[in-house]
Amino acid sequence: IYNFGIYQGEHIFEFTPSNKKNIMIIRGKNGCGKTTIFEAIKLGIYGSLIYGVRTPSKKYFEYINKRINVQSINEGIDKSSISLNIQIIWDGKPFDCEIKRLWKIKKNNMIEEKVIIKKNDRVLNPKESDKLLEYIRLWIPIELVEFFFFDGEKLDLLIDGTINNILNTKIY
Repeated sequence: IYNFGIYQGEHIFEFTPSNKKNIMIIRGKNGCGKTTIFEAIKLGIYGSLIYGVRTPSKKYFEYINKRINVQSINEGIDKSSISLNIQIIWDGKPFDCEIKRLWKIKKNNMIEEKVIIKKNDRVLNPKESDKLLEYIRLWIPIELVEFFFFDGEKLDLLIDGTINNILNTKIY
């Protein structure tokens, strides 16, 4: 993460599972950046699809503009980025993939986005990039992202909704 959310400068997070354990838990005090990490992962994979549109829209760029680190902007730094390094298995063959989204603030606060995708350190062309992102999104549909990247701060909403649904459900 670079100049995104509360993170000023570059921050690298390692989420490689160890000892064949499949669950990763991120914990910390409120406001320390846990949700920002989840947002960065979602943005890396889905980009403007988080707003239901394939092509970045005004709403998407307004969101990005609000997520660029304020201290960096105040210091004259007009760039922000997120980068995900993941291993993917396609046709039975594993390979390393890097998805990088870079944003630059242009004149009139307009945002320019550049997406760079690498497969085993080779930069993919736009057609190859689209195909790879579609493959990833096939295996992790946007509808399931909240399940995989669960934000515990919203647990009370889930519990309240579940309890209300259970209490209002008739069992025959």
